[in-house]
Amino acid sequence: QQFGYDWRLSLDISAKHLTTKLEEIYNKQKNKKGIYIIAHSMGGLVAHKVLQDCTHLIRGIIYVGSPSQCPNILGPIRFGDDVMWNKTIFTKETNFFMRSSFYFLPLDGRCFVDKITLERYDFDFFDTDVWKTLGLSPLVNEKREESAHEKSKLLPRKTKSALSLKATLNATTKFVLNAPVVRNVAGNNKQVPRDVPFDEVFHTSYEDSCEYLARTLKRTKNYLDSLDYDPNKEYPPLAMVYGNKVPTVRGAKVNGIQDIKDGNYEDFYYGPGDGVVHHKWLLPEQRGFPVVCKIASSSGHVSLMTDLKSMAKAFISIVDSEKEGRRSRTRTSS
Repeated sequence: QQFGYDWRLSLDISAKHLTTKLEEIYNKQKNKKGIYIIAHSMGGLVAHKVLQDCTHLIRGIIYVGSPSQCPNILGPIRFGDDVMWNKTIFTKETNFFMRSSFYFLPLDGRCFVDKITLERYDFDFFDTDVWKTLGLSPLVNEKREESAHEKSKLLPRKTKSALSLKATLNATTKFVLNAPVVRNVAGNNKQVPRDVPFDEVFHTSYEDSCEYLARTLKRTKNYLDSLDYDPNKEYPPLAMVYGNKVPTVRGAKVNGIQDIKDGNYEDFYYGPGDGVVHHKWLLPEQRGFPVVCKIASSSGHVSLMTDLKSMAKAFISIVDSEKEGRRSRTRTSS
């Protein structure tokens, strides 16, 4: 059976929906063995949460290009993204309010490296002050904060006394951004010019954007912190199918922190992966989980599940491991 979920929402919501679906199937089983799951990309993050919370429901998981992190999400959050030639669907504001985007932020803080010294600039991407200082989203950067406060100062004294600061900041605020060149993160590693309007208008106030960011980062961090291997649990066999033949963005080279603030991080450095997920960012290994097999594929991220030979090898390995586990338990009991 297929399980569809709204990938724009917080993943704990999707994990609860998946749990409900699996419970329905599990309760109909005469022999309670659990369910095999094939999880692609973000689906791996959802399935892995169910594995942690309701291990008995799952008989085995094949993780297909499932990222533990994917720092190139910082590009779409800051600059927006194109859908075909349409620039009005995944705007900066739209991507910022897709809660699922934040689940790809790197917990280790690694993304930027100095072009000259090769020094790493590691940041806590779950700290709202980092977002404001570096301007990781134009909705919460320092320029917009200054603009919001300046706008409040221009209100007549009588009006200022009658309105709360929040109501004042709810007025739409305009500010100027440069139009950089950013990577199309759909997996083709091609740099394309982005015609960002010079003068942008956001529908959400600075204050409300900051409140949303703080709430979402906390919720996301709690979710991600719950995904590590627990030695006290008995997990089912897990397998991985991943790509390692397509150049994949690992991070950006910058001329100091000011380049990050200015959004000048289109000079990428690459490594092997599937075009979206680097081969070292994969679930469940990056969370300390052993796997029964790890199958490399030459396919790109979107087409990984069409590599039927790799998928078959992974499933056979899970079944064989399950059989071996039963034989081991039988030998132990005898």
